[in-house]
Amino acid sequence: MDIYPLFHSAKFLHIPYGETYRKPLHQHLETAELLLITEGSGRFTVNRKTYTAGPGMIVLYNAGDWHEETAAPPFSAVSLCCSGALIDALPIGHVRPAAVAPVQKLQEFPKHLAILDDLLAENSSSHPNKEATVRLYLTLFLEVLGRNLRPSLQSAPDAAQHIRMARHFIEENCHRELTLEQLSAEIGLSKYFLARQFKEHIGLSPIQYAIQCRLHIAKRLLENTALPVAEIAQHTGYKSGTHFQQAFKKAEGTTPGVYRRTCAASTP
Repeated sequence: MDIYPLFHSAKFLHIPYGETYRKPLHQHLETAELLLITEGSGRFTVNRKTYTAGPGMIVLYNAGDWHEETAAPPFSAVSLCCSGALIDALPIGHVRPAAVAPVQKLQEFPKHLAILDDLLAENSSSHPNKEATVRLYLTLFLEVLGRNLRPSLQSAPDAAQHIRMARHFIEENCHRELTLEQLSAEIGLSKYFLARQFKEHIGLSPIQYAIQCRLHIAKRLLENTALPVAEIAQHTGYKSGTHFQQAFKKAEGTTPGVYRRTCAASTP
């Protein structure tokens, strides 16, 4: 995988009256996409959250972001697609921290447009070694973008904070039937990025951690209450006593009933 910015494509986009503009839901696994809006406004849904953007604003899609776009004509923008290491301190293929909103107002919008104008002119030229010059323009564009986004970059929660947020949410809601999609929407990260970060920090997937929390609560109830096993199963979010029995035995090597009796026998 490239560790430097790699240019894929850039183009001017203009949708006049009488035409429609819509890009259905899709993602680019390794490519970041940026859209600088110069005229009109549009609605942009990114990882299930919808934003409105107009002139002077930029839409930032990280690699892996699910997104769709609609706009009312007239609508004009410049799009840029690239991959590799794009912004300092961010993962490969990312142009914003996952917790930062994908729609931003750019203070130096005209400068960004001017750089892209030069990039597009160079890319369409017949100059020898134009690829190297295009890459220089791309690097300059990304450097200015990083400078404009720096307050957002500095205020974005770090990975450890995201994991603390995710753990807290799971611990409070493990009795529910959690999905990775629900968790990612709550934390504000793509589910792929969240799953990878959670596994790196905790050693378990988010769903495995939720199961661990459920069983920890179940053990506490078995040790300290006389609740029937079926009631404990319901209290901890299992669909049936049988499902609970199977999950408990897989994790603890014994059944809930035997575990309860063993705890009672060892209590003075």
